[in-house]
Amino acid sequence: MPLDICLVTNDSNAVWYNIPLRIMRGSKKNDMIGDTFKTISDWPWVYEYYEFEVDFSIRRN
Repeated sequence: MPLDICLVTNDSNAVWYNIPLRIMRGSKKNDMIGDTFKTISDWPWVYEYYEFEVDFSIRRN
């Protein structure tokens, strides 16, 4: 925690998401993945599960 998640689209573009931990009281700035990540809602550490939606379709194999 916090989490950085990378999803690769069918056209090989990497889309990065950052899920901050609620107790961080904010989100991270630039790091090794640069500043192209999308910060989504924070995760309260006491919750066992977290879900989020992406703005493109996901194909499952």
